[in-house]
Amino acid sequence: MSLFPILSPGGPAPYPTISDEHSRWRADQGITTATGVSQWDDISTVGDGDNNWVQATTGEQPTYNATGGPGGFGAVEFDGSDDNLKIASGMATFNQPAHYFMLARQTAFTSTHVWLSFTNSSYNTIRNNGASPKVAQDATGGSYQNHVDMTVGTFFLLDSFFSGASSHQRLNNGSEVTGGNPGTGNNITGYRLGCEWDGSNDTPMDLCEFIIFTAEVTGGDLTALMAYFSDRYGLF
Repeated sequence: MSLFPILSPGGPAPYPTISDEHSRWRADQGITTATGVSQWDDISTVGDGDNNWVQATTGEQPTYNATGGPGGFGAVEFDGSDDNLKIASGMATFNQPAHYFMLARQTAFTSTHVWLSFTNSSYNTIRNNGASPKVAQDATGGSYQNHVDMTVGTFFLLDSFFSGASSHQRLNNGSEVTGGNPGTGNNITGYRLGCEWDGSNDTPMDLCEFIIFTAEVTGGDLTALMAYFSDRYGLF
């Protein structure tokens, strides 16, 4: 079920209320900086709203750039050397299906870069793979599936749905890439953002917004969500 605010004529599409939202982070809200970003708060008003990214180690804190995203919106910038954020505890056990939306760009590419990993296992969820710039799904370690092409240095919306053989990905509201099974990867109790679970394979990337849903976003919900991303960031 969705509740859509009434728009004024010509106004931007608002962020829609979608009942399956689990967590949401946006780089112009909930940012705490020490030397870098020490905490990035979950701003979801639909999910439990308390899955906050944290990084207590000063040297591993990403940078906050208040105008680093498309349209001059904020971005959290990971240097690809040692920057990362964690949700290491306190997150309710999380299983597939899971639908991720990441508004991001990668500032350099190698095939080993990991964007998002599970903190309680050796598995990663979203990572690079291949000789050319591609983003793949991987839920059980080493099964890289449903690759989508990206352009290094350019912001895009990654739409990544995990549900075993029904998994798919796409960029910027384009065509879905389907057919690959990245595995199940259930019983997740935490995440690490910007590198592998053990701190390796750091990814140089800028992240503006990240949303997790506990079911596939489809129909009117998906249309409204894409309208929000399109109007706010002007990518498609």
